[in-house]
Amino acid sequence: MEFGILGPLLVRDDSGSRFVHAGKQRILLAALLLRPEQTVPLETLADAIWDGQPPVSYVATMRNYVMRLRRSLGAAGYRVKTSLGGYRIALEREEFDVLRFAGLRTEGAAAYRAGAYERAVGLLGDALAVWRGPVLADVPSELLRGQEAPRLDRMRSEAEAMKAAAERMLGGAKDGGSGAGAEYGTGAGLPAGPGRGRTLVQEQGLELSVPTRQIHLRSLTYAGPHGLSRPRPLEVPLEAMPRPA
Repeated sequence: MEFGILGPLLVRDDSGSRFVHAGKQRILLAALLLRPEQTVPLETLADAIWDGQPPVSYVATMRNYVMRLRRSLGAAGYRVKTSLGGYRIALEREEFDVLRFAGLRTEGAAAYRAGAYERAVGLLGDALAVWRGPVLADVPSELLRGQEAPRLDRMRSEAEAMKAAAERMLGGAKDGGSGAGAEYGTGAGLPAGPGRGRTLVQEQGLELSVPTRQIHLRSLTYAGPHGLSRPRPLEVPLEAMPRPA
């Protein structure tokens, strides 16, 4: 099974692509995918579907949307689980394009820091190849795009910059120099090579399991449009490049 939001919404199983035609069902699926294996509260889903202005009867309407989404997913409809206070989607990391991209990007950053520039180029190239177009391209929710697209676009841009820097390092090594891209080692938001440079994980005080390369999902709270405390949009802490000063 394969799900994707790095481009048009993607749902694909062994029999081919499945199309979720209704716009609000696409929003519902995207909102669940953005918090894989986490319960997404009804209020959060309603805000995404109705761009922060859900109707009074949204609870009953949401049940209907979930039922229709399950039908659209066919045999994979069971993946949409009912949980206390909301819904969640069950999937494996390799089934979701955002987590595949994140994992490859993490490994590419680690290879860059270790000075394994050829491996970094390969891994970062594979990460960038996961993208099929703009984030949530056909998902009609300004709220979701505003919350998620800037972060994911920034991660993509950083991966592109790091891949280019690794390619420059490889070119410099072939020329016998210190690397045509050595200036990227500091001050440009890229890892400073082996043993140097703070990662996003370090900046946020988070730990990443290096042996398993697990992507840890963190759910914080924020005041939603109705003043309710609810989970913040998905954040995927990664071993990544430090932010520019």
